[in-house]
Amino acid sequence: DSFSSWASIIYFLAVVVLTNFFMINVALAVIDEVQDQFRNEAEENKEETDEAETKALTDKPDKYASTPILPTAPWSSCFLVKPALKIAESEIFSNFILIIIFGNVINMCLGWFTLTDPFGYAVLAEVIEVLELLFLAIFVVE
Repeated sequence: DSFSSWASIIYFLAVVVLTNFFMINVALAVIDEVQDQFRNEAEENKEETDEAETKALTDKPDKYASTPILPTAPWSSCFLVKPALKIAESEIFSNFILIIIFGNVINMCLGWFTLTDPFGYAVLAEVIEVLELLFLAIFVVE
């Protein structure tokens, strides 16, 4: 029980905000850790590839050795794939998507207020619906 309705509202909002902040930090920490692992693997693969290319260039070629033909994806020569891949692999795009994910989490947390509407959050419900459509459009385009 509380001493007043204002104290209970402040307490509830503080708990919701702090809990959501904690959960968002946990989710972002997991995403950051996975992103670091991918970067480390990419750097290791690049180093191995560079070493193999250097060795191939410095070794005397064997006249009986054949160079393997690496398979290429059939869509890699498409004029739309190359720019899309360049955009998808850029750090700016990755950071933009992380910010959109963060905004979507906050939007989903705010959606709770529209379930009961004891404080007159009808306008908030309309904003949340518009934001949901915006986030959906961004995720579909991604």
